Amino acid sequence: MQKPNSRRKPIVFISSTAEDLKEFRQRVQKAALSLGFHPRGMEDFPANGKRPLEACLELVSGSDSEAPSDLLVVVSAYRYGWVPEDQAPDEHKSITWLECLQAEESGLEILAFLVDKSAPWDESLKEQHRVTKALDDGIATPELLQEVQRNVKNLKAFHGWLSDGRIRGTFANPDQLRAEVTAALHDWLKRHPEFEVEAEGDPSHYLRSLRSQTAYIDIRGLQVGSGKASRFPIEELYIALKTAPLQNRDALGVLSPDRSERPEPIELETALSHRRLVVTGDPGGGKTTFLRRICQLACRSMLDQDAQAIERLGFEEPPFPILLRLSDLQDHRKSCKGRRGAPTVWSSPEWLPHFLASEWAKEKVALQAGFFRKKLQNGPALVLLDGLDEAPNEEERQSLVHWIEEASTRWESCRIVVISRPAAYRGESTLPGFAHASIEDLDDSAIETFFTRWCQALYPVQPDDAERHQAQLTGAIRSRPEIRRLARNPVMLTALAVVHWNETRLPEQRAELYDSILAWLSRSRPSKPGRIKPERCILILQNLALSMHCHPQGRRTQVTRYEAAQSIAGDWRELPQEERLATAEGFLRREEEDSGIIVGRGHEVRFWHLTFQEHLTARALAARPDRWPGILFESGQIYQPEWREVISLLGGVLQIQGMERVDSLFSALLDDAAQRDFLQEKACAAGLLGSILRDLSFVPYRAPDPSKYQRLLDECMAVFDRERSKEVSIETAIEAAEAIGQAGDPRFDEDRLEQNWVEMPAGEFWMGAQDQDEADRNFDAQAWKDERPPHRVYLDAYRIGRYPVTVGEYRRFIEAGGYQEEEHWREGGFGHWKEPWLWEHQSHYPNRPVMGVSWLEAAAYAHWRGAELATEAQWERAARGAEGVKSSWGDREPGADLFNFGRNVGHPTSVGIYPRESNQAGICDLSGNVWEWCRSWYGPYDGKSKRNPLGPGSGDRRVLRGGSWSYDAGSCRASNRGRYRPFNRGNDVGFRLVLADRSAKT
Repeated sequence: MQKPNSRRKPIVFISSTAEDLKEFRQRVQKAALSLGFHPRGMEDFPANGKRPLEACLELVSGSDSEAPSDLLVVVSAYRYGWVPEDQAPDEHKSITWLECLQAEESGLEILAFLVDKSAPWDESLKEQHRVTKALDDGIATPELLQEVQRNVKNLKAFHGWLSDGRIRGTFANPDQLRAEVTAALHDWLKRHPEFEVEAEGDPSHYLRSLRSQTAYIDIRGLQVGSGKASRFPIEELYIALKTAPLQNRDALGVLSPDRSERPEPIELETALSHRRLVVTGDPGGGKTTFLRRICQLACRSMLDQDAQAIERLGFEEPPFPILLRLSDLQDHRKSCKGRRGAPTVWSSPEWLPHFLASEWAKEKVALQAGFFRKKLQNGPALVLLDGLDEAPNEEERQSLVHWIEEASTRWESCRIVVISRPAAYRGESTLPGFAHASIEDLDDSAIETFFTRWCQALYPVQPDDAERHQAQLTGAIRSRPEIRRLARNPVMLTALAVVHWNETRLPEQRAELYDSILAWLSRSRPSKPGRIKPERCILILQNLALSMHCHPQGRRTQVTRYEAAQSIAGDWRELPQEERLATAEGFLRREEEDSGIIVGRGHEVRFWHLTFQEHLTARALAARPDRWPGILFESGQIYQPEWREVISLLGGVLQIQGMERVDSLFSALLDDAAQRDFLQEKACAAGLLGSILRDLSFVPYRAPDPSKYQRLLDECMAVFDRERSKEVSIETAIEAAEAIGQAGDPRFDEDRLEQNWVEMPAGEFWMGAQDQDEADRNFDAQAWKDERPPHRVYLDAYRIGRYPVTVGEYRRFIEAGGYQEEEHWREGGFGHWKEPWLWEHQSHYPNRPVMGVSWLEAAAYAHWRGAELATEAQWERAARGAEGVKSSWGDREPGADLFNFGRNVGHPTSVGIYPRESNQAGICDLSGNVWEWCRSWYGPYDGKSKRNPLGPGSGDRRVLRGGSWSYDAGSCRASNRGRYRPFNRGNDVGFRLVLADRSAKT
């Protein structure tokens, strides 16, 4: 026999009966062709004068004129087929059986597929029907009956022979056979890497499977009908997420004229126009559901040629969707490293097609790596990468980031979308060249839309009941500020709706909410003999969560089922040692099927949502306070970002058990911080304590040792110092500053407010210039949108606020009745608002700049304070400083540790937390954080513009300065200008005050 030749396609011989399996043979041929095989069979008998049997067997084993086959696929149902005459006496083997024997003698692998005995089958296609038909036609003979009896007996013997290690699958219809054959052929190719085939592949089964996987939203714990987890079509419940627009910049890095107005938030789908995109969002923010929704649209665009779906995705033709969890890819790289045929370089982009081929083979979708490689190279393809934050540690996260960079360079025709929690997307774990969209909290209209869809899904044919339930649910959500705050998060909103449906009540804080959800999930399991009680189920899962979070190699979000079983086997102490592991594995499989708290894929398991793992870890710690020192403090886990959410939830879990338990945690954190020498660790502890206090604000909970806590916060005030702040990562500094704000930021005590004004001496400066050289050259007028070139401006002395007006300062205006006293609203707008936009959320962060206020509200506050908003010239003079710099950060390269821009943080930060950004006069937050309203109009006002009924001039645009947390560095330069209508509000727009203002002279 000739040896396989890698220069030709592998040859597969297809053996079966013909008349009854014609359509099935065609499907096998298509499967072979799609994978790059050359199929041959009875159709290829050469007209060379040889006997049919001889010619047929030569096609299997090869001859002087024919290359040998490389494997044989045999398909058999209820017909025995042709029995050649030229056999030994008493031998009555069919041609199919003889072909198989020839293949075995030639050393070929046989892949056999038998009909499923339980599947319906046309009686006319069975061997016995030959007798029935002959009787009907009146031509039955004893010889025919004897032949059919012999064939039925031999067919059974043939199936028995195939069953001896040769059967690869069963089938009930042609589509199922094709799926089974493609999976088997794909597996054969993996075991024979000497064949390098170029397969076109048929992606229809892949696309249908992917569409099916992403078609539904599973609502865990919903007690409807059978009590099992309910599934809703994603189209019914999905609500559009919002992000701030990702701006396009001109060559100067400034907003183009039609974009200079501060825009409203946009739907997140719009950001898909960027070829490279990172989407960050808080836990439960809807990131994964967004990817599934996008994948669903892409599948629809390809399978149905849905023009609307193609347009929504921003493509001109249907994109090929690829959806994967980065943790699965990472595990694949580890398991395949060093294997034959696997990429040899850890960062190689080739891992992606290699992984996809392997992963989809498990789903019996046999598309080779070459198929996926072509899609990635030629496009258009949409690659959706889920869970960058789920890497167990910073080192592995950076490894994945490096791989994504390499893949984005190699696969230039693809659009790539990566999602992550904000805390994990920072420093070395960021992707240069990727646009960054941050998911915003749900607004009132989005929540209302969800409620409407939710209630319609629960009562699809009972509109009155749906409306009644919606009113009850809305009332319950609005009843308490803490619940309203939770409802801004998509997963929390869904959980609140589930708990309200099940219990007609709502919990008061996150830990109780999670407890309610997990309790309902465990109770919803079918009642079966020997099934453990729901309470014990949760206790066992707590231990699993703790073992995964405390994994020796760093937090794991997915482990093998064997590892998981090992970690909980000790929970069955009542059983003999040798039975515990098998019992634990059985428990895991049943929980995957029934409660849905954990889910399995292949040989691995994970929690349905990472938040479940974090909450159950917190519960496990709460149940074993003796383990705190070893797990949290001695190992230093408490200062790792992967533990922040666990510790915050731990406070809530302990509060349910009793305030003294919270006191013990709080005191332990304080004591540990007191022993730490580094500001970084002290600031981290302050941030953790602040998050616990914020979670328990509804109680309200107070520190057990206020003086010790205050000492810690006083020490952490160093994060606002220009030099000391270098000792602390910006992420830790931000959290410490939030804690200081909650406890009462001393910078804003009544007796210290005078220190927050900065004197600006009289003098001239170049306004609108990038730098002095450009000013001297009469710099290009396009740097200013109203076509005013840089020019000299003289200003009298004035005082300007060191910081933008903070939430805490603005609260005093609200509490003093500022919204009810018309005298402050001289510019208009009185009676139109009662508080800033998203005030309930803002109020938890007193030392952040207030945002979500219109220009009219800012002007009313300024009047209440006896001050004014800064003119545009005053603002720019303060930003340029005496040196006349082009930006408040000087000549340094803008970075995430220098000021809050480009969605590096994802929200406004405490004022002054970037002390190196402040200018020599000590004025802070002039770059980024929030845009700042100015008193000046944007461009000359001709008196003819349409006016808004809210007040004089409010139909025109006022100037915005400074950029914001959601804009890039180019918008944060001292000369850049934005504009916004005076009655508009934005979640990144605030203001700053001046005193003793005088008219500017030019």
